[in-house]
Amino acid sequence: MILGINGSPRKKGTLFLLSEALHAASEAGAETKLISLADYDIKPCDACNKCVREKVCSISDDMEKIGEMLIEARAIIVGSPCYFSSPPALLKNFIDRTRILKMQGHRLKNKLFACVITSGLIHGGAENVIKILHEFALAHGMLIVGACGDAIKEPWHVIATMQKSEGWQRITEDKIAINAARNLGRRLAELSKNRK
Repeated sequence: MILGINGSPRKKGTLFLLSEALHAASEAGAETKLISLADYDIKPCDACNKCVREKVCSISDDMEKIGEMLIEARAIIVGSPCYFSSPPALLKNFIDRTRILKMQGHRLKNKLFACVITSGLIHGGAENVIKILHEFALAHGMLIVGACGDAIKEPWHVIATMQKSEGWQRITEDKIAINAARNLGRRLAELSKNRK
């Protein structure tokens, strides 16, 4: 199963781009599931370190339920908007709270990981959000997957922007990013077919 995680507090552009990737994965034969973190109660980590000492989390909220979905997934694809060159606080809370899964023996190790990003500006910090999410994946021992379309014409990072060379567009109109998201979804489906 490919688990799509909408890390935006809103259900608009980022959710759309993530859904495009998951739809392509589904068309390629993969089972997919989509969740929005905004629908869950995710409290911030309070650095009590109980996960280190006792391998349990002291906070009672929806992260245990989300953690079960992460463990069940063969591949994880995270959608994030770019807020001042970083993921939004909601997604950062999620990232911090997955520490328990690392402390319990790298429970996300070897899962496929990918991300799709939305940004207001073409050069507005989206690459840094990708870097943060890739570091999150690497900390868990996940395997990072990029979109491999046409090597000359298509990007490997999936970044949709509202800015054009002249004027503005909706995320739903960024054809290059939509195509890259679909390429990414198909690749995740292909790579996850024989994974346990």
